Amino acid sequence: MPAKLFRNISALWLGWAVLLTLFMNLVGFRFQPQRPDTVFPWTESSTTAEAIATRVYLSDPFLNALVSDDSQYYLSIATVGYDDPLMSSAQVADGRELSVNYGFMPLYPLLMRVVGAPLLALGMEPIPAHTLAGIVISVVSALVVLVALFDLTRDALGVEAGWRAVYYLLIFPAAFFLVAVYSEALFLALALSSLSLLRRERLIAAALLAAVAVWVRLVGVSLVLPLALTWWAHYGRTPERRSITLSPAALLAAVAVGLPVVMLAIWRVTLGEEAIAMQALFGRSTLDIIEAAQAWGRAFVRVIGVTAAAPDTRLYFALEIGSLLLSVVTAVLAVRIQRNVALFSFGAILLTATGGIINGQLRYALAVPAIFLVLAQWGKSPLFDRLWTIASLLLLGILATLFSFNFWVA
Repeated sequence: MPAKLFRNISALWLGWAVLLTLFMNLVGFRFQPQRPDTVFPWTESSTTAEAIATRVYLSDPFLNALVSDDSQYYLSIATVGYDDPLMSSAQVADGRELSVNYGFMPLYPLLMRVVGAPLLALGMEPIPAHTLAGIVISVVSALVVLVALFDLTRDALGVEAGWRAVYYLLIFPAAFFLVAVYSEALFLALALSSLSLLRRERLIAAALLAAVAVWVRLVGVSLVLPLALTWWAHYGRTPERRSITLSPAALLAAVAVGLPVVMLAIWRVTLGEEAIAMQALFGRSTLDIIEAAQAWGRAFVRVIGVTAAAPDTRLYFALEIGSLLLSVVTAVLAVRIQRNVALFSFGAILLTATGGIINGQLRYALAVPAIFLVLAQWGKSPLFDRLWTIASLLLLGILATLFSFNFWVA
């Protein structure tokens, strides 16, 4: 990437990060929402002022607007470890008492611990140090995300579309997760960089990044799909090649393609058993098509008013359904733009939308890069560009505000 182009993207990233974090930290100066958050029955008990005050990792005042809900688990793991006595625990099916921390992947909090170590040495308290470390990792990762997304879009649709894709990501309703103590930015940095390297036929390097991404979020295993497609394009049977190439380079590349699965297997025999037990306790599963279809159906009837639901609950599920529909439609349309991006997007949708319960699909849509490629293509129309910008920014403002007050968003 030319130096001037990188400087321009960096300037946009820096301005966005400063403005968004300022907004989230200053919005509370003008008003306070009425507690508790009633979007779900469980949020009523967990979002009272008294409940938040008892959650040590959410009540520390340092950069508190960028910390909410799942942030507490990352902070706990970074500060103490998985078996943190300050965190709640639950009895799983086999009778063991497990910390809720086990439901979260290890790499992001591990990096928080590494980045936070110098801050601790300078005298910062552990929670502020790891909070700042998590934000630094997220914000720096966001820059990598923008560069990789621009690269992917420019190759397929041109420079102007690349700028639109970057812009639409920055104003996406869930974009505030990219500056918060959440693993979204780190995961996207690894996943999109892997896809960008695949675009340049650097399969082994792409596979290494994909393997690391699995330990940030399990949906990273979906990168096996574009990796395998790229391997087949190079070494598989084609009209010009009547047999599969079995050269040392082809075998090495085949091993690399399987690295994300290897990382998944390592996780499975180390932390996976506890994580699966914890997820099952809270109603989550993997590829539970029937239960997922029923859950999405129940959400739909709530939105249209067939089943009684409060306005905040109806709006929440409307955004969840809307993000799923946007993800699916753009993944289909992205096949003609970039097959690798489309394949990864399909895999990400399948793994996140079939978890048995509906909880966070708007946030998971960040991991569907097809959205931003297709939006960049649609944004060639000035009318669409203006209307999407207005709608997206308004939703971003609402949701970022809710997040900053520890209300449930996604």
